[in-house]
Amino acid sequence: METYINVALSILAVVVTFFSYYLAVKNKIEEAAKDAINAAEDLELIGQEKMQIAVEQVYDVIPSMMKPVFPKSFIEQIIQEVFDKMAEFAEKQVEKERNKNGD
Repeated sequence: METYINVALSILAVVVTFFSYYLAVKNKIEEAAKDAINAAEDLELIGQEKMQIAVEQVYDVIPSMMKPVFPKSFIEQIIQEVFDKMAEFAEKQVEKERNKNGD
């Protein structure tokens, strides 16, 4: 019985460690996505070309052993989510400025 508990705890430790690493890498991806979006905005390219450049920049940040867990399609989704949040924030700031100047 004790052996089963030790095996279960060992497996749980591996799963928790992997999940923690996954979250750390995902956070790193989101930070890299912000930088890649800002860099891509400076380029004179259309939307999809900017997206592909941003995806490649972010994909290069991912450790090679985690690349199968984070395919490029997933990276593209994260970049789009980050871009949408940045655009929403910018719109709120513009609206605040309009309201401030309109008062």
